[in-house]
Amino acid sequence: MVFVPLLSLFIARILRSFLLLIHDNGLKSTILGFLFTSIKMVPGVKGYIDAEKQKVPDSTF
Repeated sequence: MVFVPLLSLFIARILRSFLLLIHDNGLKSTILGFLFTSIKMVPGVKGYIDAEKQKVPDSTF
């Protein structure tokens, strides 16, 4: 059962990393960052976002 202590160390490292991220960025921006990253993982969404960024606004009035 050497696997259990290694797994607990791995989980503790992930938790510590996540808590440091929250401490550095704040809870709201961390949650929004994870949300937007997960939305970009949906097939086709990242390409759509990149295409929208490339659009040039029409400045003729």
